Amino acid sequence: VRLSLVAFVLPIVWVYHPEINLQDLNAETWLPTTAYILALLLAVIAATAGQIGYFKVRLGYIERALMLAGAAAIVAHETPVILTGVVAVTALLGFAWLRGARAAS
Repeated sequence: VRLSLVAFVLPIVWVYHPEINLQDLNAETWLPTTAYILALLLAVIAATAGQIGYFKVRLGYIERALMLAGAAAIVAHETPVILTGVVAVTALLGFAWLRGARAAS
């Protein structure tokens, strides 16, 4: 039940960003489309980590809330908001990854 949020959000993303359907892909649009698909993958990882509360290490409530907020920002329609979400989620996942690597050694 926890992970079903992603299944409900992705159809909404297709409405706001129809380019991810790859229908009118050409030489001018392939780079931004690929970048947004990678950002969506990052958003799915962040949303899942925020819902489950674990990414390499146990996440606190603030980290979970920031992961979910970053994932929501990536789904937004404005480019500066998307970039802010990508930077925030990348930083949060990176810090969690480093904490997990440090705990494993």
